[in-house]
Amino acid sequence: MVSGNGPDHACGVAHFTERLLRQLVMDRPDTSFVWLSRRARLKQMPIDFHSKHLTHVRPWHTWRPSASRLGGALMRAWRPRIVHIQDEIHSFHETPAAVELARQAKNVGARVVLTLHEYHIELPSVRFTDELVSLADEIFVQDARNGIRCSERTGRTPTAVGWSPANIDPLPNEVPQVANRLVTFGLLGPGKGLELVYEALKRVKAHHPDLMWFVMGPLDLEANAYHRELKQRLNEPWIVFTGGGTKQLTEVSFRTTLASASLMLLPFADGCSPRRTTLQAAWAFGLATITTAPEVLETGIRDGDNCRLVPGGDTPVPQQVEAWFTAVMRLLASAEERALLRRGSLEASRAHSWSKLGAQHEAVYSKLLGLTSP
Repeated sequence: MVSGNGPDHACGVAHFTERLLRQLVMDRPDTSFVWLSRRARLKQMPIDFHSKHLTHVRPWHTWRPSASRLGGALMRAWRPRIVHIQDEIHSFHETPAAVELARQAKNVGARVVLTLHEYHIELPSVRFTDELVSLADEIFVQDARNGIRCSERTGRTPTAVGWSPANIDPLPNEVPQVANRLVTFGLLGPGKGLELVYEALKRVKAHHPDLMWFVMGPLDLEANAYHRELKQRLNEPWIVFTGGGTKQLTEVSFRTTLASASLMLLPFADGCSPRRTTLQAAWAFGLATITTAPEVLETGIRDGDNCRLVPGGDTPVPQQVEAWFTAVMRLLASAEERALLRRGSLEASRAHSWSKLGAQHEAVYSKLLGLTSP
């Protein structure tokens, strides 16, 4: 398994790969897996033995050409039967490293499986993604939009449409909801549309004076200019920035705050998707969720069943703010509708579980290895 980054980086693909491998090792104890990624730091240990069936190798800390050649040398030594590349172009630093590794895999007779976490058609480096698709024997895409982009650009129909399950586990015991507690969870960036939600919640606050909004995600006020601007703009006593990094995801207090929310608010500039680990976390915690409508039809996302959708994209900003205001007011006023969405969230989480994703991968691997009929 090859990913651009390891879980030391703030990279959803790295955590996805870690959890998927954990599931595959559990399902296939007779199989050995090697995980190839770059190091977070130059002095980081180059190898970790997670178990007797999983070894994590980090031979370099960059994606320079020499690193790709080293990856090829390792493949010649290991002679894997399948090389599965988890591609999100930013995690390979927009270099051809993943392409070179795919070529090296083919040179040693391995079958190449590709997962497209994103298809960045707006970047010049999309040519590397296109080339990866041409080298792959089987292709997973993480949502319908990536599948459409893959088909339109390359003429290849993906083998399967997958998802990115939650990378944070709910607590074993039920946590009571706190009235008028709203949460937004995930990495904080311009693509989240938090300012839209803020404008809507200022109006909601007039009707619900005890409203609190927890913005839960890594916050770096020293190094990240957007974080500084966001904190200054959303400088209200009823808005709590929890800060913290990926290690916080396992803390009981963090998960308790998340689980106790009346509503989860997930704005996305380019729409929600089953590839969004934050949406999957909302489902795993059984939260009533308001989020931005997907750009293309996603059959697993059902308005009024497992979430409440509001318009995004090219919709004028005032209309988006009004939609957020209306949706939040409606759900805060209706315990019955919140309960309906909570039930739908848990059903969606079961449909997008790690065990089902692992089985989906096993079926593709078995076909490539000739263990099942095509």
